[in-house]
Amino acid sequence: MMAWGGNFAVVKLTVTEIPPMAFLALRFAVVAVLLAPFCKVPRDKMIPIFFYAVTMGGVHFGMMFTAMQYVDAATAALLTQIGVPFATLVAVLAFKDFPGWRRWSGILIAFAGAAVIGGEPRFEGGWFWIGAILVAAMAWGLGTIQVKAMGDVNGWSLNAWMSIFSVPMLAFWSWIFEANQIPALIEAGWLTVGATAYQSLVVAIFGYGAWFWLLKRYPVSLVMPFSLLGPMFGVASGVFILGDALTPNLIFGGALTLFGVGVIVVRQASAAAEPAAVQPVADRPPERGHESGP
Repeated sequence: MMAWGGNFAVVKLTVTEIPPMAFLALRFAVVAVLLAPFCKVPRDKMIPIFFYAVTMGGVHFGMMFTAMQYVDAATAALLTQIGVPFATLVAVLAFKDFPGWRRWSGILIAFAGAAVIGGEPRFEGGWFWIGAILVAAMAWGLGTIQVKAMGDVNGWSLNAWMSIFSVPMLAFWSWIFEANQIPALIEAGWLTVGATAYQSLVVAIFGYGAWFWLLKRYPVSLVMPFSLLGPMFGVASGVFILGDALTPNLIFGGALTLFGVGVIVVRQASAAAEPAAVQPVADRPPERGHESGP
């Protein structure tokens, strides 16, 4: 969570030096080169992975990195949590997973917190970029549903092939919407090199690798609540590294958002553990987290 949370400050610093779509294409290219040679080709899941790459590589990362040219890291770290209640809503349509009153309360509280954060006076005229962050968060929520629908898929292979599919898409979008990408890449300094290494090695390989490793070995109900630490580290990185203002709206809205997301995450984790708890030990199926990555 510290690795993922610190990424908001890294992204904010990097998009001031190099166009975001171009940087993302570089980031995914490095991940693909590092992972693809060591991963099996999931031939039966290539089409779902392609659409997952569109959702995550194109919409989520593309919108997020572009918006962070205009939105501070602390705000982005909190607003991205809207992806959790959005994924819960999408699950109603996709899997008929209807939330109880506790999760509905968490959804409403989380969205109320996002409204408080986005309603600050400093964002007047910048609602478009706040909206872009929220769309990116919703794309992340949709991406989690896409992964769940794939069934058993290796996390490393998913990450590798999602990166492979994302590179040409982001390079094309950079060519259409951005300018001076090639000079920026040629003249890139230590900041871009360090950010690319952090994104590729720390976030993509270590972060996701550790997360998949934990989910395979421990119950989902034990691991998932720790995801709430991610936005806290994100806010801390923005405040202490970049000097983001810790305003009353950000504190109150962030607290509402995290509380609402916390209700959803803890309740979903508890619900996932309940069926196993009522069965005799000898008859219990393995925890979903032990079967495969998320």
